[in-house]
Amino acid sequence: MREGLDQVVILGAGFDTRAYRIEGIEKARVFEVDHPATQEAKLKRLKKIIDPMPDHVTFVPIDFNAQTLAERLPSSGYNEHGKTLFIWQGVTGYLTAEGLTARLSLSPTIPGRAAR
Repeated sequence: MREGLDQVVILGAGFDTRAYRIEGIEKARVFEVDHPATQEAKLKRLKKIIDPMPDHVTFVPIDFNAQTLAERLPSSGYNEHGKTLFIWQGVTGYLTAEGLTARLSLSPTIPGRAAR
C-alpha cells in the first residue's frame, strides 16, 4: 500500500476481509471477485457489521469456469492502466483446468496474457 497502488483485485475473495482491515487500503479501489452466491452470503454478513459499506470496495460477480476477467473487470470500473496488485489465494481447487488458464486472461484477444 505504501507503493501507491491504484487498485487491488482479490480473486476468489470468499469471506476474506483484507478490503476492510488493511491499513491504507481505502486509498485504493478494491475489487472482490468471486462467485455470485458466495458474494451474496458475504454481503449479508458484512451489512450486519459494517454500515454503511465502504465506497472503495466493488464486488465483481464471476463464474471463473464460464466467464473471463476481461469480461467482468472492465464493466466494474477496473482501470487496466492503473497500478494493480492481484491477490489469488485458495481458489485453484475450485476451478477446472480451463478456468485456471484462459479464464484468467485480462485481454479478450490474447488468451493467457499476464496481468501488468
